[in-house]
Amino acid sequence: MPYIVIKRLFDVILAFVLLIIFSPLLLLTALSIWLYDGGPVFVENPKRIGKGGNKFFMYKFRSMIVDAHNKIEKDEAYKSKKIAKMKNCNKISSNDRELVTSVGRVIRKID
Repeated sequence: MPYIVIKRLFDVILAFVLLIIFSPLLLLTALSIWLYDGGPVFVENPKRIGKGGNKFFMYKFRSMIVDAHNKIEKDEAYKSKKIAKMKNCNKISSNDRELVTSVGRVIRKID
């Protein structure tokens, strides 16, 4: 078997095993986000560009308030915060703290 097929098989099997092992933690996180404000559990991100230029959806837990992405893009008060955030290598700044939920603080490991 070629190396690429063996590597892909190993990746899929390992991902499946890790998903089973961490599923209780993932379910607890999802439940915590949903109970906090009743909003969606996952972030609605635009498609990302992957290997070979293929677009894909990336799923990640929502750590900010509902519709925070649109607030940052459209609200003038948040645009300057977005620029400052980009300058700090996407690290959360004290200005963004009002957008991050208490569950999000745990997920992001910030104070």
